[in-house]
Amino acid sequence: MGAGLIRRLEVKGIEGIVTSEKSPDKAVAAYLDGSLERLAPHHHGHAH
Repeated sequence: MGAGLIRRLEVKGIEGIVTSEKSPDKAVAAYLDGSLERLAPHHHGHAH
């Protein structure tokens, strides 16, 4: 997920999160308990 998408989601009140966690269930549990590791947005190298 790139920075542009994260900004567009924020405008709609949605928090976009990049993480290395592969399991959605584990990601949600970690998010809820505050332990989810967040990564920087990806740079895709293309313009919109």
